[in-house]
Formats: sequence, C-alpha cells, structure tokens
Amino acid sequence: MSFRPLMVLAVASLAACHDEVSAGPERERAEVFSYAAVVPAGQTLYLRDMVGSITIEPATDDTLRVVADMKWRGDSTPPSEVSFSGSTVADGALVCAIFGGAVCSVDNYDGKSNGSGIRIGEGGLKLGFGGDRNAEVHFRVRVPAGVKLDLVMVEGDLVSASSAPVRARGINGSITIVTSVGPVTAKTINGDVDARMSSLSGADSVVVETVNGSAYLFLPETASANVDLGSTNGTLTTDFPGFAERENFTKQIRATLGAGLTPVRVRTLNGDAQLRRLDAQGRAYDIAAP
Repeated sequence: MSFRPLMVLAVASLAACHDEVSAGPERERAEVFSYAAVVPAGQTLYLRDMVGSITIEPATDDTLRVVADMKWRGDSTPPSEVSFSGSTVADGALVCAIFGGAVCSVDNYDGKSNGSGIRIGEGGLKLGFGGDRNAEVHFRVRVPAGVKLDLVMVEGDLVSASSAPVRARGINGSITIVTSVGPVTAKTINGDVDARMSSLSGADSVVVETVNGSAYLFLPETASANVDLGSTNGTLTTDFPGFAERENFTKQIRATLGAGLTPVRVRTLNGDAQLRRLDAQGRAYDIAAP
C-alpha cells in the first residue's frame, strides 16, 4: 500500500464525504447476514468490509461463524445497495460486504459507499467515485483456532483476537491485532495500529504501518528479529534491552534481536512508534521499567 501525499489528501476527502449522510432517521438491524462453515487450521478467512467495523474473537470449535449487523439512514428497509456473500475458496472462506454492486474476491475488493469508491487488490489501492446512500456494516466473527486472517476494513475500526498469522489493511480507522502466533501485517492511513503476538512462525515479515496515527508492536521477549523502527514526526520508544545505547534515536532505529531471523518494520509519519516486549505469559512490561 503506497502512502503518497496525494493519496492521503484523497482519503481525507473520502472521509469528509462519508460525514454527509443521507437524510432521515438512523436505523439499525441486527443479523442482516450470517455465514457458517467448517474451516480447518492452516486455512484462511478472507473478510472484506467497506464502512463499519470488524470484531473477531476465538471460536470454541472448528466452525467459522460470521454475523453482520447494519446501520443506515433513510427508509426503514435496509438499503438494497448493500449485499453480502459468503463462500468457500481453495484455501478457506471468503466473506464480503458488497457496496453498490461492486466486486469482491480474494485478490480484489471494489467497494463504493456514499459517493466515493475504493479498490484494494494485489495491484495496490485506487480511489474513484460511485454513488450509494449511507450504510455501515458491522461484522462479528468467531474464528477457529489456527485459521489465518486476511482482512480489509476500509473505513472503520478493526479489532481481532486469534491464534494464527494475520494480514489487515485499512484507510480510515484503527487496527488492533492480538494473536498467539504471528507474524502480523497491519497497515492503515488514518488511525493507530496496535499489533501483539506472543510467538512467531515462519520467516515472513512483521509490518506495522500508519501515516496519521501511532504504531505499536509487541513481540515476545525471546524474538529473533531484524528491526526497523521509525517515525518522522513523533517519538520512538522500546523496552527491549540494548536499544538505549543507540544513536539517532529520534527518527529511526535499526537493530538486531537475537539471530535477527524475522524482518520487523514499525513505521509512522505523524505519530509515535513503539516496539514493546511481552513476557512468557503474553503480558507487556511496564514501559518505565525495561
């Protein structure tokens, strides 16, 4: 995801458009959509939402359960411009909130809401203009143990607790990821990012990035990582031993933890960046007492 200044301005305009809601009273309806499927450990849930929120908690069995609640303004009937899909794919399950009759797949999400549209896919992020009346979709998810997550929450907050690697992308909203098994990739533009993992598997990178917000990463104290920690307009903080002696502490830190096996990047433009350690029980140390 590119963080060019022009894109930041365009995203700010999108947020302003979203504030201009349709006339009429605010409506709300629970469970306008539900999806359930057995998803084995090692497979992936692909979940896509345009405006609203995503909340994920661990399931107690091997069944994935997704429920969507909706809020909107206008008529008493939920807007027909918003639909849903849930299906099995080769390596897991794909669940989408589809705004304005757009397209949703594992590789691409083309959503439109309240006059503006966004496409997120393997080729990056593009902004455009469409036209739908205002609506929000709030997903509530129970995910089985060991199921990986690939999440898009364009405008709204994302909170996830799970037990497998996570990939999360957004634009306007905060991202909070907690998992017992990393790595995690979490990126947004306007909002804080907080990623916590009590263990790491494989050699994939850990990436925590935002533009306008703070970036927090919590790793196990035994982590083996090659660290790049930076903030252009903010402070840097870490409680991993050995960092305090390094120079150029105000803008960027590059250092190695253990054997340096996992690439780790924590970056923000306007906000603070923190690299924190977790003890064997997954608890954060007191930042004042490293």
